[in-house]
Amino acid sequence: MPRLANRPTEVRAVVEAFDAAGKSLGMFTQTPAGWDNYVKADDTTSVQTPLTGFAITVANGTRNLILTPAGTLAAGAVTFPASTSLVDGQELLIASTQIITALTLTGNGSTISNAVTTLAAAGDRVRYKYVLSTATWYRIG
Repeated sequence: MPRLANRPTEVRAVVEAFDAAGKSLGMFTQTPAGWDNYVKADDTTSVQTPLTGFAITVANGTRNLILTPAGTLAAGAVTFPASTSLVDGQELLIASTQIITALTLTGNGSTISNAVTTLAAAGDRVRYKYVLSTATWYRIG
């Protein structure tokens, strides 16, 4: 196997740091130039109880948006986290306990590929993964 030791971009270690409560502080990589920090989305879940005509902006770092309306909603909109805060491979799950007849998804500076326009059954969900190199959210589930 070839050695990569002479390459200045070689990653020698990847570690995740935690605070005293066990919450991730982020990921760090060690290169010959020193330690670099990169952030990742944490496992934050946002549970919202919207009314018809809702508009929800997903907070930076949120991986799960769970909508719990009292009944079927005619319309609503979800705005993804700002593109300036996203990391490569970040995922976002949107789930609803009720039908949302007309759903609008907005990228907030990013593109959304194959954006759903409805959650047609109670319990429906959709998952997207962000690819930094294309600045696009891709539907993966």
